[in-house]
Parts: sequence; C-alpha cells; structure tokens
Amino acid sequence: MNDTAPLAVITGGSSGLGLAYARQLAKEGCALILVARREELLKQTAQQLEQEFHVPVEIFPADLSLETEIHRLEARLKQCPRLDWMINAAGFGIGGQIYPDHQLDRSSDMLRVHCLAVQRLSCVAAQVMKPLQTGHIINIASVAAYFTSRGNVDYASTKAYIVAFSRGLACDLKGTGIRVQALCPGFVRTGFHATPEMQRDAELYQKLPGFLWLKADWVVRKSLRQLRRHWRRTVYVPSLRYKAITWVLRNFFT
Repeated sequence: MNDTAPLAVITGGSSGLGLAYARQLAKEGCALILVARREELLKQTAQQLEQEFHVPVEIFPADLSLETEIHRLEARLKQCPRLDWMINAAGFGIGGQIYPDHQLDRSSDMLRVHCLAVQRLSCVAAQVMKPLQTGHIINIASVAAYFTSRGNVDYASTKAYIVAFSRGLACDLKGTGIRVQALCPGFVRTGFHATPEMQRDAELYQKLPGFLWLKADWVVRKSLRQLRRHWRRTVYVPSLRYKAITWVLRNFFT
C-alpha cells in the first residue's frame, strides 16, 4: 500500500453502496481497504478494481457482528499512516421480525454492525485523520431513521442512532478538518433486498413504484459531491422525492 496515496477504508465494500463508493473513489485514484464477510467475493472485487482503475486494493475479511472482528479492524486502522475516507456501509435488514416473537440474537448482530462498529470505527478513523487535519467519514443511515413501522423496530432504531451519532461526531470534530456525513437514502437498487432474511417482504418490494428506487452509483456521486461542497450539512438525503418524504415523516408521523 502506497503511504502517500489517498486511502479509503470501506466496510460492506464488496457489494451495494459500499462497492459503489469503492468504484468511485478508486476512479479518483484512492487506494482501498475493503471490508466484508465473504472472502472470495472480496478477492474478486479487489481484482476487478485493480485491473480497471490501477489502484492498490487490500481485502480485510471480517464479520462486524462480532466484537472481536471490530477490534481487529480497529487495529488495522491504527496502522494506517494516513486515512482520507472512512465509509461505514456494512449493514443488513431482517424482514418480518415482529416483537416480541423475533430473533433476538440476530437483532443483537444488527446493533453491533449498525451501531457499535460505526461508533468505534468512526472514532479510530478520526484519531488517524486528526493529526493531518483532513479526512472524511460517511456513515450509511436511511430514511427509515425518520419513521417506525411494524416489523422494522431494530432497523429503524439503528439508523436513527447513526444519524444522531453522526451529528454529534460532526460537532466534536469541528475545527479538525474532518468532515462527517450521515447518508440517508431511500430504496436503492442493490442486493440488500434480495437476501434470504428479506424474502418475507419480497412481494412488498416488488410492488413499489419505480420512481422510489435510486441507483447506487448516482447516490454515491451525490453523497461525495454534497460532502465536498456543503460539508456543514451533516445529514444528507439524496433526491428531491425523498427529501419531501422525509419532511412529511418528520413533521407528521414522529
């Protein structure tokens, strides 16, 4: 890994929004450390990115639902001589989980991935960034942070935490040169809704109108442009349609 090249660490970097960030930042010349559970997919992704963009890509297989794996990644971050981007994009959903008859263990996994990992990795990343007085931290939240619905308790709660945490983090990092964003997209065309755990709600997602779906590459381009141009606005909701939806949810349904 070139110590002088810009470096981006991306959790969930082998698919979805994480992969979209990896492609965009690699296109800009950033070296990458990609974190995800599936090692073979990580290897394939790294090879493709290296061939297409001619940047070094390191893979870091890790399951961030395990605290030991979070700590292991923290140790790797501390070894970085510089860190320009920390993208916390790892996450998952669980369809049809109704309290109290739901999988408590899996919910605890979600809390560790969406909350604990984001909190700890953001903190360590900021420690690496602070001496250089520059850096960017993007935490993937969701418009789900602004409403609750049946079967969505843990997902909405963890995304609301990411929004609140990112706002507080931005306050603490004011004057350090480190910029923070909580990205709140709506439905994005990725593999997120195609996992076995989301199959219970598959029919519902298929009925959603096309205008509610966003493209991952478009969301990432908007996110990066927003953070660079309007970095004082910590929370970012891409697309006018979701800005309007979020405004309604915040003012009439919370």
